[in-house]
Amino acid sequence: MAVIRIPNDVRIEGDLQANSMSVPSGTISDGQVTANAAIDADKLQHLHKAGTNFASAIGSTASSREEIVFVVSTTASIRAVHALLNDTGTTGTVAFDCKKNSTSVLSTSISFSTSDADRTVKDGTLSITSLAADDILSLSISSTGDAAGPFAWVEVDELAEST
Repeated sequence: MAVIRIPNDVRIEGDLQANSMSVPSGTISDGQVTANAAIDADKLQHLHKAGTNFASAIGSTASSREEIVFVVSTTASIRAVHALLNDTGTTGTVAFDCKKNSTSVLSTSISFSTSDADRTVKDGTLSITSLAADDILSLSISSTGDAAGPFAWVEVDELAEST
């Protein structure tokens, strides 16, 4: 079949129907997709924020603990790791880590001391970001002292799993 090329802009006031259509990458952006577009979830990328308070109440003294927070379903990447303490306390230090299959994904743990302000969010420096199906992410805390109200979370970009 011969290809017809139109070198000028074209405005179509009615519906445009085609048996097939190839749209160049980058042509359609978020603004062109309506809220009711009914795009299947398996065609999207998902951002997960998996976190834990390490079974500590907001005023409870933090203790050392590790918890599984996420199991990867398909190809994914770690976007960020964050931690905070509601109260950094008056003695000791606290260190947070994020692990992929028992190996740290941070170049160094996220550390807090009594000189840090309460409820300050600190970001980890990632040394590993790639994830595959069935990888297990855990968050850990190691605490000496009277800091209270720990919370940590990992942000994961995950491609939708094909059905």
